[in-house]
Amino acid sequence: MLYIAPHTMFFIGDQLRAVERLTGGADVLLPSPYLSSIAARLPLFSHRFASLKRARDSKPGTTGRLIRARYFDIPGRFGWAATGALASKSAVRAISGEGAEFGVVHSHFIGLNALIGGSIKKKYGIPLVVTAYGGDAYSIPFRDPSRRRLAVSVIEEADRLIAVSEPIAESLVSLGAQRGKIRVIPTGYDASVFRPTAKAQARSRLGLPESKVILLTVANLVPQKGHSYLIRAFKEISKARPDLMLVVVGGGELASTLHREAEGLGLEGAVLFAGPRPHDEVPAWMCACDVFVLPSISEGTPTVLPEAMACGKPIVSTDVGGIPGVVKDGEVGYLVAPKDTTALADALLRALARSWDPGAIMASALPYSWAALAVRIAELYSEIS
Repeated sequence: MLYIAPHTMFFIGDQLRAVERLTGGADVLLPSPYLSSIAARLPLFSHRFASLKRARDSKPGTTGRLIRARYFDIPGRFGWAATGALASKSAVRAISGEGAEFGVVHSHFIGLNALIGGSIKKKYGIPLVVTAYGGDAYSIPFRDPSRRRLAVSVIEEADRLIAVSEPIAESLVSLGAQRGKIRVIPTGYDASVFRPTAKAQARSRLGLPESKVILLTVANLVPQKGHSYLIRAFKEISKARPDLMLVVVGGGELASTLHREAEGLGLEGAVLFAGPRPHDEVPAWMCACDVFVLPSISEGTPTVLPEAMACGKPIVSTDVGGIPGVVKDGEVGYLVAPKDTTALADALLRALARSWDPGAIMASALPYSWAALAVRIAELYSEIS
């Protein structure tokens, strides 16, 4: 099997390792523009080039090789076709040079990776699987005709399409995909890492106060994650609950803006911006909290939700994308409309007032473990091999 991905960090790496155990191994192709290693080191553009840093730090799975294919990135809205041709040529050359052999090529994200996958399919006569994760299906293809043509071409070329949520599957259909070749398989979590530990132990490790009731959110600080609405909702409920503390884990372009917003609302000391944390530290933050919050405006199927549920934590989130498929409203948490600060504040208070069954929440997360989802992915490979 050949994986084509922007990096092997986080959920992509977790999926790769889980699928490897069932398929006998996988090589990984990482397309990377020339000078990307230099750009990834520029501190002034750290958020813009975060994906390049992930690619630089990527490692192969447990059984295969990591093959890098360098290409020239042609900027501008009309550079897509030229960039795709250059990257595809480089990828085929890199694979041939490594003598790689595989029965299925699996591209992650509609776009350049899928375009390269289509070229490899034609060159070697092997089936192609493409996974759509979110904006690559419901946003980017609709920005201009050239991007739509690219998306339509790779959708037509793919033998199977994986959508991480039902709304994304519907977007693929609107782009011309045949419903019969789409499989809805969400992103999952590593059950060996995300599991409950004592709250006091986790707080001691992280230096968090034992006396506070902690709300936690873990997400990149970007507009679509809705942090501003959470901060305003927290302001509303903190008047009645001075024992509350909001912890924000993540980094991104809105970091300084959100800091100023919290300060402007007089929330110094009540909101902790912990910054981006190592992935292996995230379970401790989840185990340290009382309620996990994700106020997204738009989503695919965010991995952090089953991760938090696997730690036994109730969820308050928004009714967007694939979230309702993971968080059953009233069973493992509460869902509200996006951008509704009052509804979000009310749901947080209800979640805090309710006595939850951690075991039942953990059980609801199990179908989203990579151990379970990898079986479905391996079965899909078997369908087309």
